[in-house]
Amino acid sequence: MNIATQKPLSKLIIKNVRIIDAYNDFIGSVVISEGVIQKIYKEGSEIADASSYQTFDATALAVMPAMVDLHCHFREPGYEYKEDILSGLRAAVKGGYCYVAAMANTTPIIDNTELILKNNTKAQKADLCAYNQISAIGVNLDDKILVDAKEISKLTKLFSNDGKSILSEEFMEKALATSREYNFIVATHCDDETELIERDLKILSQTKGNLHICHVSKKQSVDLIRKAKADGLNVTCEVTPHHLFSHDLDYKVNPPIGSKEDNEALIQAVKDGTIDMLSTDHAPHSAEDKQKGSPGISNIETAFSMYIKVFKDNNIQLTRFCEMSSYAPAKLMGIDGGIISEGKEANLIIADIENLYKIDKNAFISKSNNTPYDGYYVCGKILATIIKGAVKYDSGQAL
Repeated sequence: MNIATQKPLSKLIIKNVRIIDAYNDFIGSVVISEGVIQKIYKEGSEIADASSYQTFDATALAVMPAMVDLHCHFREPGYEYKEDILSGLRAAVKGGYCYVAAMANTTPIIDNTELILKNNTKAQKADLCAYNQISAIGVNLDDKILVDAKEISKLTKLFSNDGKSILSEEFMEKALATSREYNFIVATHCDDETELIERDLKILSQTKGNLHICHVSKKQSVDLIRKAKADGLNVTCEVTPHHLFSHDLDYKVNPPIGSKEDNEALIQAVKDGTIDMLSTDHAPHSAEDKQKGSPGISNIETAFSMYIKVFKDNNIQLTRFCEMSSYAPAKLMGIDGGIISEGKEANLIIADIENLYKIDKNAFISKSNNTPYDGYYVCGKILATIIKGAVKYDSGQAL
């Protein structure tokens, strides 16, 4: 397994591969040159100038858009013993991600431009995958004083007090109104999930702001969001791997893993488009902190395999997976993602999507391996992650 910054592959052909993106699913070949997808050939087509390219025969494998995660926790500053930016990015590229956004509930709280720039700079120097530092929406993660949204929105489109719920209705009104003024997104964490979602949707209808609902986990929440979308409200939402993958599991996460009825409602909401995107809520902790009751799962390395298992078990097209894991979150951030086409940056994963294997938490490269899924069967293994034409992760089984 190699995780390192490498020079872009000057010329590469991935041939005989199943090409899956948000719109397409076919067998063909992808030609990459100088970090960009130059040509795509369908099965049976003759590849021009193939002799001048490095060629990887990916028969029985799939190439898909690298994923975009708008909800993870890299713990820096303050909790580097759980995770830091470098270890988090290394885990992210192993997991197939080309873009991650990290929450602000660190110590100190990330609620100003100085701290945002500091983390963004560290991530840029790591040169693994793109990183966006999310800002708190309230100073010190409280729902009392709004951060300097005018200045911070020049650096990030995502604001969230994740880890804490916004209980003040007045503050939420101000946050959503300001999100409309400066064109950013308020991502909400709701402990009393359904009640707060209902309140926030009502405020949204009045303010016409930009609302994103994190880690939806309940049937009632899905029903509220489905109705809000039908009413034309500007709301998006996400679901995590653990809430889709399991139910009635006694493992501390926030929000809790729900009932079978909740799980079935989430899967239906994936099918019908109510849930827009997939986010990990990667929440690494030390073993000691988990024993003390810290909520969260370290899952950025296993999310792909957990999702693929759920999608296959429920006969959901993998084009929908690419839409939710890459296209939709990228669109929300105003970046490219989810489409494999000529002229696009080569941000790709090569995966064996038929590979059924057991999760082994001892194989995690994250600083933390807190998971209840050790030994569980999942499906689909990432063999390589390519970002801007450079191999950022190679399992040793590809390229």
